[in-house]
Amino acid sequence: MALKAHSTPQPSETTTRAPRGAVAAESAAGRFLTSLHLLARTRRMYQKDHPKIEESLFAAERNLREALGPAAPVAVRLEGGSMYFRGRALEDPRGELRNFADELARRGITALTFRPETHTGELMAFLELVDGSPATGSSPGGPGVATTPPWKDRLAQRSITGIRVNEPVADARPDPLLPHILAAVLEHRGQASPSAESGQELSTEARIFSALELLGGLASTLPGGMTSSPESGRATAQAMESALAAADRSAVLLLAREMGRCPPHGGETLETYFARLAEQVALSDATEQFRAGHMEPCDLRDLATAIGRRVAQMDNPHPLVLAPLSRWAADSGAAEFEAQFWAGLSAEEISRLLRSPSAWCVPPAILRDVLVRANTTAGLREARAALLAFSKGLEARHGEVRQTTIAGLADLEDTLVHYWPEQLPEEFGQRVLGALVAERNPAIAALLVGVVERMADTALHKSRYAEFESVLKALDSAPLGIEHLALLERRLCEGERWELLMAGALAHRPLDPALVRILGRKPEPLVDSLTTILAGGSGESETSLLTVLPAMVRLVKAIGDPAMELLARRVFEKRIGRATASVKLLAAVRPQRLVDLLAEALPAWDWSVQDLAISELVRQRVDGLPEALLAVLPQAHLYVVPMIVDLLGLEGDPTASPALLEIAAGENERLRDVFIRIKAMEALGRLRAPEAAPLLRTILRTRNGLLHAEPAGLRTAAEEALEAIEGRMPRSRLQEQLEAAASSAGAARPRRYPRFPLDSPLSARIEGKRPMAVQVRTISLGGACLASNRQLQVGDAFPIEIKSGLRSISAMAVVRNVLPNGTGVEFVHMGQEDREKLRKLLKSLQEE
Repeated sequence: MALKAHSTPQPSETTTRAPRGAVAAESAAGRFLTSLHLLARTRRMYQKDHPKIEESLFAAERNLREALGPAAPVAVRLEGGSMYFRGRALEDPRGELRNFADELARRGITALTFRPETHTGELMAFLELVDGSPATGSSPGGPGVATTPPWKDRLAQRSITGIRVNEPVADARPDPLLPHILAAVLEHRGQASPSAESGQELSTEARIFSALELLGGLASTLPGGMTSSPESGRATAQAMESALAAADRSAVLLLAREMGRCPPHGGETLETYFARLAEQVALSDATEQFRAGHMEPCDLRDLATAIGRRVAQMDNPHPLVLAPLSRWAADSGAAEFEAQFWAGLSAEEISRLLRSPSAWCVPPAILRDVLVRANTTAGLREARAALLAFSKGLEARHGEVRQTTIAGLADLEDTLVHYWPEQLPEEFGQRVLGALVAERNPAIAALLVGVVERMADTALHKSRYAEFESVLKALDSAPLGIEHLALLERRLCEGERWELLMAGALAHRPLDPALVRILGRKPEPLVDSLTTILAGGSGESETSLLTVLPAMVRLVKAIGDPAMELLARRVFEKRIGRATASVKLLAAVRPQRLVDLLAEALPAWDWSVQDLAISELVRQRVDGLPEALLAVLPQAHLYVVPMIVDLLGLEGDPTASPALLEIAAGENERLRDVFIRIKAMEALGRLRAPEAAPLLRTILRTRNGLLHAEPAGLRTAAEEALEAIEGRMPRSRLQEQLEAAASSAGAARPRRYPRFPLDSPLSARIEGKRPMAVQVRTISLGGACLASNRQLQVGDAFPIEIKSGLRSISAMAVVRNVLPNGTGVEFVHMGQEDREKLRKLLKSLQEE
């Protein structure tokens, strides 16, 4: 077959008028370039983050998409202050494009091409380069241009791949050669070339490259302009005939097939069409080979890279048709080729691939789309199966497969959290964790650590403690000495994650067994956290602490001996905060153990810790407590002794009488304080101890001349105790005690003194580090109920001065409980004169 020569038609009115589609394309290109010029001006007028810049940028990007349309890039050349698009000068009624063209020409720009992959970042970067380029001061291409780096290098430095500068722009009028070339190629379909007689089938790479060489050869034979002579037309025809005849049969078939599938667009030049066809040949053949089962998707990048390198190594590739394909040799270009391949597959093909052993090579973006669109039962089932199949790549022997798989899972983290763990089978988590433990490649291990850490965080935030524990168990099974695994295990159980674990354990819901096991791994941090909460370091109010304490007790009991033993050791801590928290928890969880430790630990405690321990034990009613208190009585702080003495009297244990008698008689040198002696006499009265009667009578009768030997408060206490022992207590006082006992029914210990509500509260003042004024709403011989503007904490101790008329009553008080209607304090020490004033005050209240 001989390719017939043609004569090029001469320009005429009919041939120069642009078709309707071409007019629309020119208009879109003009709008884009005008908006790009506006963006350049806006960048110079406003600061970087000004909304006007963002508005202009989005307008330019939108106009670019419209100008690109479904096919060719936007290519313009600058000449004489005009911009030419497809051989025609763009309309410029307001002169904006002329100003833009002059500005670009001064920067040495003679042609611009915007490809489909151009994005907003590249537009901004290109304009920055334009602004940063010095004006040449001469015409484009003049002497000043050579002093600056070529535009190709400047674009490469900024990683701009979608914009080309100063590349040849072909005449864009419809080319009359196009139908003849198509006819010639299609005529050669099925004809064997001399080079194909060997019968050896080419590889995919060789076949594609052979077709590209043929396409480049055909492009190289094109005439230089639209006014070619008949002689040049015949020469072109002969050159094309030779190129087709010498080409490999498979290359001709491939090219002919793609020409049939991908016809030229209206107004498209041969160079533009061949450039588009070149990419389509490679992509289409790769897709066909994949569908035929001759190529795996994982080979796509290698194929693109190989083709790109071969094109780059060509001596003189066609600048518009083949040279752009050299970008595939770079990672970004190969990634672009891959993206175009996947975009051409159908949903059924992708679904089938996601169920195959090659699922690991599916790009994360496509898998994410499958996961996001799964809003039905069938869709969720497919998404779960896809994730499970994708994760099988973690078990591959080749490190590249494992790295690709884990990198994909890392990209899918934001979507994966919606499926893990409740929507995925246990096998998925086991596979990821198994890969983490087994991986020895540092790069892959680092990616795995990030994915597993995110999975653990997701499980933790969803309160899925069993899955969180599975991560820790997997790390436990790893060989010793793997630093990144040990570091991950530490990170998972500290900081904010530990706080979340503690919050889950103390929440008002059933305690998760997995959570108990997790916290039981770290008893020391556990007890530290509980100590911080009890000390108020976490910002908890007293009411909140009372609410959360039962949850703490439940947690410590669930963890068992490791926590108990640590608490038992910490009661000996010199740091008051630790000792206080340990005493409080141990008293609530295992009070008998605290009783056993009391004799050894109490002498070393601050008096506030002694007070806390004994008051907490009193609430628990522990067996053997009176005996233990009697044993530590000689070492107890003077502020704590009154409470111990009260308890000994309330318990009714006659074995305490000798010690109480010694104190009441003032024979114990350390405990001769009048307040303590009064307390001992009251305790003897409660015990109804007849052996105390002689001592009490002696105290009442002994005089020094006309004056009594003992203070009035002590004598009053002795008289009341003697009346109780001899059974002659006045009916009024007996009634008071019965009422006090009745009002404390169900309490940890019986109330020792009757309370008197005050119609008019007494004013008082707390002294010490944080002094403040308070009001006394209820008062008794043993304590009071205070109202204050600042909340007090249980265990706070302070001096208090109560005003009643002209009388001033001073005492040492300790906060015992905090309620919404007031703060209950106990008087742990009081001078005998102040106690006598208080007694008289209460007597006057009783008589009202």
